[in-house]
Amino acid sequence: MAKRKQNDNWDVISLGLAIFSCLIWFMPYFGLPIAIASRICYNRQKKITPAAKAARILGVLGIVINSIVLLGIVLFIAASLF
Repeated sequence: MAKRKQNDNWDVISLGLAIFSCLIWFMPYFGLPIAIASRICYNRQKKITPAAKAARILGVLGIVINSIVLLGIVLFIAASLF
């Protein structure tokens, strides 16, 4: 039996996580760790494919958007206390 070539699917996993983190931007407590996990999966990728490039861009975008929303929530809570 011929040995099958093992696929490196980290690009698809990273892309899925990046898209999901961008879709749940209104819940940064979940979106930010998912976006970070997307970047970790991207870094495990051996071969850079178009899906991996899209995952890199969307992962950074997810981190930025979720960080801004999280900062807004923290500032809103801090302002409401004073």
